[in-house]
Amino acid sequence: MIFNLLLVCTVASAEATPIRIAIGSCAHQDSVQRVWDGVLAWQPDLFVHLGDAIYADTRDSTKMRTDYEKAWANTRFGRVRDKVALFSTWDDHDFGENDAGSSYPMRRVAERLFFEFWTDQGDPGRLDRPGVYGSRLIERAGNSVRIILLDTRFFRSDWTPDTSGKRRYRVDYDGSKTILGADQWRWLEEELRMPADLRVIASSIQVVNDEHGWESWGNFPSERKKLLDLISATGAQGVIVVSGDRHFTELSRQIRTNGYPIYDFTASGLTQVAHKGHLAMNSKRVGDAVTGQNFGGLAVNFAAGTVRFLGFNEAGIVVFDYKIRMSELGVETQ
Repeated sequence: MIFNLLLVCTVASAEATPIRIAIGSCAHQDSVQRVWDGVLAWQPDLFVHLGDAIYADTRDSTKMRTDYEKAWANTRFGRVRDKVALFSTWDDHDFGENDAGSSYPMRRVAERLFFEFWTDQGDPGRLDRPGVYGSRLIERAGNSVRIILLDTRFFRSDWTPDTSGKRRYRVDYDGSKTILGADQWRWLEEELRMPADLRVIASSIQVVNDEHGWESWGNFPSERKKLLDLISATGAQGVIVVSGDRHFTELSRQIRTNGYPIYDFTASGLTQVAHKGHLAMNSKRVGDAVTGQNFGGLAVNFAAGTVRFLGFNEAGIVVFDYKIRMSELGVETQ
């Protein structure tokens, strides 16, 4: 009787314990990186690194390796690697050059160095194909969260510069240009059809906020539409997007006529801080943006049927907290 009671209590405790997914991006290897102490204090089940783990900006493989070695020598980051499961993609500066895509000549060298340092990523299939995209599943008490990690660099067509001076890049309607490439698009469709209660699409660049003129899926509207249409076509429920790159944290919401809203939680930067002028352009923002060094978190509570979007400052204090019900994302909970 006592054993059965303990078993019931243990199961109930597991069901009530949220799955904690920390997210972040943009950590310069020359910075102190105090923010990792806050990540450890939150005790996440997984840390998803959304890119720019180093700022290499080079075509010299020796320099890129040295930058990785410097970042991996950081004791705070080392403690996180020892105690927290990690799942990582890259953005432009650890891919190799600012805003770089498939035309970057050292991309295969960069890929080799990426996997040399980012070991034990939980998806061995990543090593058998070009690029760094992959997926992994977090399961607890009969519920699951599928992390779908995209590579927005290795296959991406070059952006089109805007000569007017109003934006960094012009919106390009050429449907032949791609962000993911054909193979990754096929893989993404398969992943969206895989079973899961909640799906987190991790993109190094923003999906929902397309107003600022810097790097985002909005620079290639046909690709952005393809992503949103694919979510609908596969019938995937409970899709949330997380992104990095912007050097500040914000939550954006895309209202859709043919499906539930898509939330894009941008978490940036672990060390890099944006100029305040970059914060103004987002009519889809929910709440206030978080500036300063920070990281983000998703607290997924299946027992309560909720997801909390959390922003933490450098000291690990919650400075942003927005909660939604999973039913808003089409997820049925008990």
